[in-house]
Amino acid sequence: MLQALPFLLLGNFYYLSLKKAGLTSSLLLFNTELHINRTRK
Repeated sequence: MLQALPFLLLGNFYYLSLKKAGLTSSLLLFNTELHINRTRK
């Protein structure tokens, strides 16, 4: 159990950073779409 703890912490950190990266990329995508829609009009 104690040996698995570092892996759990690492996995948790990895998951959080992935989640943050996903949020950032989706926001970037959203902003790009808004920009494209604005220039298309």
